Amino acid sequence: MRSWVKQAELDAGTRSDRLTSDERAELARLRAENRRLQAASTRYAP
Repeated sequence: MRSWVKQAELDAGTRSDRLTSDERAELARLRAENRRLQAASTRYAP
C-alpha cells in the first residue's frame, strides 16, 4: 500500500525523488529499443 501511495504522489507531482509512471514507461520502452538495436548491430557488424 505504501508504494502505491508514493507512486500516486509522484504521478500527481507532489514528489520528485523517483520516476513517474510515464517516465518509467518511457524508460522501459527506451531500454527495449536499445536492446533491439544492439542485437541488430551485432547481427550486421562485420
